[in-house]
Amino acid sequence: MKKGLWLMSLLVMTAFLVSGCQIGLATFADELPFDAQRITLDEAESMLGVPLPLPTYLPKGCEIQEVYAVDSGVAILFSDKEIEKELVSFTDASGFRQRYDFQCKMEMDVRWYSEDGIPVRLPGENVEIIAGVRGTIVDEDGRAWNALWWNWRPDPGEPGMFELVLTASKSISRKELVRVAASALY
Repeated sequence: MKKGLWLMSLLVMTAFLVSGCQIGLATFADELPFDAQRITLDEAESMLGVPLPLPTYLPKGCEIQEVYAVDSGVAILFSDKEIEKELVSFTDASGFRQRYDFQCKMEMDVRWYSEDGIPVRLPGENVEIIAGVRGTIVDEDGRAWNALWWNWRPDPGEPGMFELVLTASKSISRKELVRVAASALY
């Protein structure tokens, strides 16, 4: 009896996995600089000086949880629950430093260049996000995530452009990553 139940469970699980169904989106690990400041979306737009390109489509289980001012841009963290961060202290060639480690479902990094920025040129799979806007999906061996990098000029006749990076665990398909990116372009 136990052997039959085990075999039935194995068949059901195999069918579930082969059909492409997921129990839920996996998280991926990332880090924030120690000096990253939590801000609101309004503060992020004020800091960049332009409206943020926010996705209007997100996979089930993703919503904006936190927004941070980092370096010369903004990091937007998406998940289905509050994001827990752990303060990590370490020493490297620069001396003693600290950072926050965390896990989330997706992250979008946004930088605005008021003049022309540096076009994204990375090795990876080139994809079309929307007509006239191309990006590169970077899939580094050994990493549990994919990152879609692209530049976008909201007004082609005006100077200034965004550099955007959308990162998610590999449980989110590349097609889904492109769909989220396309929904952010207003």
